[in-house]
Amino acid sequence: MNPSYKILSLNRNEDDPFEQMGSKDKFWGWLIDKPCGPWLFKRPRKNTGEHWAEKIAEQIANRLGTRHAQVELSTYSRDKGSASKSFLPVGLKLVHGNQLMDLAIPDYDSFDCDIRQQSNHNSNNIWRTIDYWLRSEVARTKAKNGIAEYLLLDALIANTDRHHENWGFCLQAQTEFDNYNVAPTFDHASSLGREFHSDEGRLKILAEKRLESYVARGHGGIYWSETDRRGPSPLRLFELAVGEYRDLFSTAIEKFENVSREDLIEPVDRIPDDWMSPKAKEFSSALIEFNYERVKKLI
Repeated sequence: MNPSYKILSLNRNEDDPFEQMGSKDKFWGWLIDKPCGPWLFKRPRKNTGEHWAEKIAEQIANRLGTRHAQVELSTYSRDKGSASKSFLPVGLKLVHGNQLMDLAIPDYDSFDCDIRQQSNHNSNNIWRTIDYWLRSEVARTKAKNGIAEYLLLDALIANTDRHHENWGFCLQAQTEFDNYNVAPTFDHASSLGREFHSDEGRLKILAEKRLESYVARGHGGIYWSETDRRGPSPLRLFELAVGEYRDLFSTAIEKFENVSREDLIEPVDRIPDDWMSPKAKEFSSALIEFNYERVKKLI
């Protein structure tokens, strides 16, 4: 059995303002034992598993070989949370999806307060946005391959929060547009059944064999069509996208075929028991296994 993940302790950088994006209490801080970073500390919503969901998702991305923000379980004062290390070196900036789509897609509402209810935030418009910003076909294909890896990861972990501020490009200042790179994947708190306030709901779904309906009900932040009332589940979006744009998923599929079901479930067991209950681990493992088998059939 592999050891539990280490727990980092953070100090808050009082000179930095609160992080504005998202709704959770978060701020930039520094490690107590070795000041490197900075790290974005996030408190989970009360009685949720958003902190362990972030860590498990990061480890699954790591096993897939998908570029991702480094995440560690962490504490600030007496609070448990997750900490994500900044992936932006000096001179590099993150341009979020809403900023990119604002110029690329006519009438795109990049600052809509309800960021999960925008049907024009769909896969076709994301591809159009990449085509708008990148000139060469090589750069466009590379960027679309990166987005495809996002969608595969989301399908495996049931991440329902891939809205237009949870993806983007990294840009080196004063460079040509083709030097845009898809940012490492980040912010996976809305995944893996993290929302249950107790184990009772999880156990009921498993006992009644309703995992398939649970996965299907999880509407994601990316729509398929502008006429849709809701975004499809991450698994359904992957199914539609891999069917329509198979070539763009070649890299993601190759990476998926190099990992086993056990590889993807193992990160769950390494969460300390006082951070994630055994029943929550059972549910999350079953969820990953279900999605893994469905993805395997699709490809």
